Amino acid sequence: MKKVLIFCFFLILVSCGAKIIDLGDPSFDGNSNTNDEAVDDDSGDTGNTGNTGDTGNTGDTGNTGNTGDTGNTGNTGDTGNTGNTGDTGDTGDTGNTAPDNDVDTGVCTDGDYRCNLDKTWVQKCVGGSWLNDDDCTAPLKMCVEDLGSFSCKDLNCEPETIYCKTGDVYTCAADGMSDSVSEDCTNTQYCDDSADPINCKDQVCTPDEATCDGTTLKVCNDIGSVETIKECTGGSVCDVSAKGCFMTDEIGGKSGAGIGVNRARGNYIECNKSVELIEFEMYLSFNSETTIKFLTYEDENNDNVFDKIFEKDVTLSANGENFYSSGDISVQLISGRKYIFATSWQDPVRYYSATDLHPESFYFGTTIAGFAKETPLGDQINYSSVTFSYFQRFTTLEK
Repeated sequence: MKKVLIFCFFLILVSCGAKIIDLGDPSFDGNSNTNDEAVDDDSGDTGNTGNTGDTGNTGDTGNTGNTGDTGNTGNTGDTGNTGNTGDTGDTGDTGNTAPDNDVDTGVCTDGDYRCNLDKTWVQKCVGGSWLNDDDCTAPLKMCVEDLGSFSCKDLNCEPETIYCKTGDVYTCAADGMSDSVSEDCTNTQYCDDSADPINCKDQVCTPDEATCDGTTLKVCNDIGSVETIKECTGGSVCDVSAKGCFMTDEIGGKSGAGIGVNRARGNYIECNKSVELIEFEMYLSFNSETTIKFLTYEDENNDNVFDKIFEKDVTLSANGENFYSSGDISVQLISGRKYIFATSWQDPVRYYSATDLHPESFYFGTTIAGFAKETPLGDQINYSSVTFSYFQRFTTLEK
């Protein structure tokens, strides 16, 4: 019986042997290797998910640094090597882009030259750094390169600026060496350099034309853009033809009189308004044609030394007791200075005066004292006064 049982058991082993061998074949494609789960897990190396065939060597995500080798993202089969997204490009070399001309980049060859970005300096490379070498910052200078040589060049105008010139709008070329008309103003327009942008504007008045509005003088400027306005005060009269304010003043009096030959008579006056003396008259009397000399002396340094600044001889016909005129003259009188206004003659002439009138104020000044000398008069006179106030009349123009 034992033998029979042993034999049966042997047959069972023989019939099952092939299957036992097949189950142990490691080349079976469907093998889950469940007995090796710990190897697939290997969670310490979470990144071997990569070769998406190995969907992720995500484990090397730590190498995000070298962003430069973005190219290594390429083994998307190794999408897991996204960790190497880090070498995105050795972007540290981005500094090798063209250097900013205004910044000392430290990247240059000693002895080289260049213009900075806005062309206001010639720069030289010293010790590997760009340093300012030649100043081109003046408005009409610019750094230029000519056949490898760098220098500050004088310009004819400030590059690409717009301005008024000869009544038109001009634009300067980019190189600053020439300009051209960008807007041609008509005869009834002017170039307005106060506008933004500068352009042609219609004239508001006729250039150089004067008008009087009561005592107000208005004179259009030479381009017709604005009016200059002057108030004629103190009794002066607005005059269109003269474009100014006229004033006629009398000083002294005729309560007394004297007669003589080779005499010079007049007044010392302190000027307190700058005006143009256009006529000088003296109250006289003579019986025949007589030559009268009209004179002006000035104390420029306020030291009581008077220098002659004007002289005019006028031959006049007798007209009894009257004001006798110099005719048209032009003598500039300056505020703050002292003057002598006098007439002189050789033939017998009667002259008129008053006393106790100094100081006498009028439009352009104040009388100081009377002036009395024998002729001839020199080119310079020291102050020497009398109390008489000689009868005179002045016509002045204030512009």
